[in-house]
Amino acid sequence: MAQWGGRAVLSAVLEDDTSGDRTLLAVAATKQVRIFRVSYTPDANVTADVQIEVGSTAIHRISNPKAGVEYGFNVTPHFILGALGEDVIVNFVGDTTNAQMNLIYELI
Repeated sequence: MAQWGGRAVLSAVLEDDTSGDRTLLAVAATKQVRIFRVSYTPDANVTADVQIEVGSTAIHRISNPKAGVEYGFNVTPHFILGALGEDVIVNFVGDTTNAQMNLIYELI
């Protein structure tokens, strides 16, 4: 577990190359997720969109990401708060390539 600004945070990593919804973080029904940072780095150019969702709410969208570039957002010291039991989902729309997703979060 890492410390970020005096706060213990967790990290999740997903490597995937298939289209559709992929769970980056499964959240228990009794927990909420606080998202501090999300990043996405594709291995090759992608001619489609990548969308990050908490539950069914889109929180970030990347259009036509390029190979080797790190995309994402950082809201520290603030955060995005999901509702109870809402998973963090990555939606690969259309053309995909192998990519790495990183999430810095805490569960409350």
